[in-house]
Amino acid sequence: MNSHLFRIERPFSKWRVRPFPGEGAFSYFHRLVKDQGNSSPITYAQAVGLPGSKVGGSRLLRALAKLPLLPEEMESLHRWTPIQDGTEFSLNGFKFPDRILSARNHRHCPACILEAPFQRSWWNLSGFEQCPKHLIPLKRWTEDQTYRVWPPFYGVAQHDATAQLSAESCSSERFETYVLARLGAIDGQREARPLLDDNPLDDVIWYSGGVGRLLNNPRSIRRPFKRSNDHQRGFEALRLDREHLVNSLADWLVIHNTPVDLQQASNHTLGWGNALVQIKSYSRHDSALGKEVALAQAFACARVGKVGSQHRGYKGREAWPVSRKRAAALLGVTEAGVQVLSGRIGGSGRFFDKQALDAMEALLERTCSRTEALRALACSDSQLRVLTSKRVVARIYMRKSRRYRILKEDVDALVAKLDALPLALSDEVDVEEFARRNAVSVSTVMIGFLRGKYQGWRSRSHSGFRKLRLLSSIRAEPRTRGGRAAKKGRKQSNDIAMLRTEFRVMSHLRPKTVLHLIATGQLPTVPTDTGESRLLRKEAMAFHMRYMNPAPYLRGYFRYHSRELEQLGVPIMFKEAGDNLIVERDVFEQATGIKTIPDDEHLQSLWGGLKDAFLAHAPSFIIPDFLGGIKFQVWTTSIKASFDLAVGQRGFRFVKRFSARLSRRDWEAYERRRNDLLQALEPFVWEEETGTAVAAMYAEHPSEIDAAAIALGRMCEIFRYRQPVIRRLLKD
Repeated sequence: MNSHLFRIERPFSKWRVRPFPGEGAFSYFHRLVKDQGNSSPITYAQAVGLPGSKVGGSRLLRALAKLPLLPEEMESLHRWTPIQDGTEFSLNGFKFPDRILSARNHRHCPACILEAPFQRSWWNLSGFEQCPKHLIPLKRWTEDQTYRVWPPFYGVAQHDATAQLSAESCSSERFETYVLARLGAIDGQREARPLLDDNPLDDVIWYSGGVGRLLNNPRSIRRPFKRSNDHQRGFEALRLDREHLVNSLADWLVIHNTPVDLQQASNHTLGWGNALVQIKSYSRHDSALGKEVALAQAFACARVGKVGSQHRGYKGREAWPVSRKRAAALLGVTEAGVQVLSGRIGGSGRFFDKQALDAMEALLERTCSRTEALRALACSDSQLRVLTSKRVVARIYMRKSRRYRILKEDVDALVAKLDALPLALSDEVDVEEFARRNAVSVSTVMIGFLRGKYQGWRSRSHSGFRKLRLLSSIRAEPRTRGGRAAKKGRKQSNDIAMLRTEFRVMSHLRPKTVLHLIATGQLPTVPTDTGESRLLRKEAMAFHMRYMNPAPYLRGYFRYHSRELEQLGVPIMFKEAGDNLIVERDVFEQATGIKTIPDDEHLQSLWGGLKDAFLAHAPSFIIPDFLGGIKFQVWTTSIKASFDLAVGQRGFRFVKRFSARLSRRDWEAYERRRNDLLQALEPFVWEEETGTAVAAMYAEHPSEIDAAAIALGRMCEIFRYRQPVIRRLLKD
């Protein structure tokens, strides 16, 4: 073999060794070399003109094609030889990244080697840890580094042995059996796997390992090390339908999270698994299996806890049902618009299948523009906004602009209601005249008519609300005028009932939270003569003495308060109650050492004087009857003005903040009427910076408290809304 050409044409002097089914070119070449008597495949490859350890699969196949092999044998070598293309390998028509199919990760099954001594190509796949036929773990070969890309030599078999696997000889519950069936290495019918069958095999291998690694370990912010049974555990969770996967993840969440942990977002409860789908960065971005895994995580978190923002929408091919965020992106509307549409079709409001999304899309096509709605209803733009705010007609904002669409069926229903009115007689006036005579807005009259307060007629001409006619003798409900606050007794609380504003000031809770507590029965109410409801004072005080809002007593940003409470060991109660956190008062005081309700007799006496002073000089501000805290934010019942009140050792500190960031309305009033506010709050000490102004005063004596009440009462007059004067004609 001195000629280079001769070596290429005749690489071997004998070829008694035949390739096995499932054997690649590298394993077959190694066995040919050993049959020739040479010690190393690298040396022999260089001798026959191949580049030794850097030889590629395609070039080796071209060299082996010189041998007198049967067509089916050569076809088998082409099928089971990994062909590298950049960072990917092709094996039997399947694409695998180099992190999944390694050319040097040589492992073997000892029992398979005894049956037929050759390297199976699938042994190099990631996650192939156990032989599905003999159910024994694969072993690593100690000479991997010596042969590099060349698989180990197990022996020369010159007889015509077969090693073709069958479905009957392998366990159907094994991950490796499913991989072999997908690769085409197993004959026979394989069991259907709904979540896996339609997805690329490299995605199946990757997400089986990822899900298994998540389920095999406790919750952690760092990704744990691999275990030999990760892929099997993940395959067991993915092998059936989505509900089975959701159940597996939900069980894991409950086991590895406390009840307090479960009420946090999924980025906390899932740990590193929250980014499981994003970790596979080298793969396609439209991985359907990845979306199924992420969607199952969202369902599991929603079932036992809360869903984080990373699980509310995915791009690319859809995995049904989709989240509300993803539905908004597909429809081109805002998430609030999706809520409106889902309410009309009777949807859940959180997740939507394809049928629900198609129904919302069809409903969106039956909308009209703002101009079309104005023309059909014959009203102004401000009147249309009132109709949408009162939910008479549905308004849907588009995603990429501030333009909105109106549901045409709502507009048609209003037009039909107006057309069905009886013809007007002679004593009716139109809407504008009726509003002018009764000193109310046209929008108020329109809403009153739609709610059944007024009987209507229609004219023979005009359209929309311009055809509406009302009796001139009917008086509309007059709007409350500006002026001093109402005297005590009109809308004030008593020994039985409590204003919601008083409870809000005392407990430092937002209106949305108070409404939720009322709706869930935590705060019972009692009706009044005016038709409004009040809180039962005894039950409200009992709730306040047992529970509290810890935010005024915690440091840092609001978003980190739940984490701080977790570190203190204080459980959060009523977790769905709006934006406020609610905890048990005794547990919080014991954990922090803070006394949240002062019991000093001097302060209690001063508090009674403070309440009387504000009742006399600033009655719009609601001061609680009971000194139930050390920090308050005092509001008026109309929520037009507020100030902060802190309890000191011997007195009270009054603070009014004007901030462009916190309240644009307060800041605009400060910029517009700065001199008036400085004069009104004359006893206060001012500190002014860019975008912020703070007025503060500390009061220990009754005279100082009276001065603070008088000053804040003058400030309240500045913030009060006054309706413009309505100029009437002489004939009225």
